[in-house]
Amino acid sequence: TLRAGVVRALLTGDTVLASEIADATWGGFPADPVVVGLTSAAPDALAAFLELRAGREQGSFFFGPDASGGIALVQSAAAPLALDDLAERFDVAIGLSEPTALASFAPALEEARIARDRGAGVVRFGDVASAGVLSTLSPDAASVARTVLLPIATHDETHGTAILDLAD
Repeated sequence: TLRAGVVRALLTGDTVLASEIADATWGGFPADPVVVGLTSAAPDALAAFLELRAGREQGSFFFGPDASGGIALVQSAAAPLALDDLAERFDVAIGLSEPTALASFAPALEEARIARDRGAGVVRFGDVASAGVLSTLSPDAASVARTVLLPIATHDETHGTAILDLAD
């Protein structure tokens, strides 16, 4: 679809092409800074609902299918949409990036993916990041990391330093 092509163009950094298509077809993208979102695998009804919403909010909201089966979202950081109801209504998880420029769509989509994979409902990357690196690991990997970092934690405790805090 055309929306999928725009998402691919954004992922490759071709914001000029993506913006030209979005301007001509849907009234453009929201102004920077934007928040990028990513849903879990979404029912067709969600895409239909988003199409109606995007039609009403031309230029302030964009969506398109992601290769993972989810839906990528782009919204204004200054006027974010209420996505909690959307997540509940369509039973999807939604991850949200930190505010960024549209030109940084690919890393923002990765932030949204990381946030989405952390729980149900709407999860913000900033909340995931503030929980520390170990929170992003699987339980097994987190256990291994704690074991590897134990000598540093012991050193900090013994010497009153905070070296391990630098890793978090």
